[in-house]
Amino acid sequence: MSVTLTQAADGSLTGTYTAIGTASLQSCPVNPPCAISGTVSGVNTVLQIFFIMKDAGTFTGQVIATGTMKGAMQQINTIEPVQFTRP
Repeated sequence: MSVTLTQAADGSLTGTYTAIGTASLQSCPVNPPCAISGTVSGVNTVLQIFFIMKDAGTFTGQVIATGTMKGAMQQINTIEPVQFTRP
């Protein structure tokens, strides 16, 4: 998964993502895997980061180190751990 985020001075987040849909958190029509992409919107509240990835789910997490966010993605009733790291 690749996510590009921009943060405004008020903490609001916008961006885009691309990913390969998987069996547990996929948005594929019938048979995963498939390529998915969309927009991202959310907020960085300093204590936690929340963003919605259109057609992929909702991420809730925290910055745990420079360039690293750790948390969970939720889509419908499925929750999976996720860690984003800046290359």
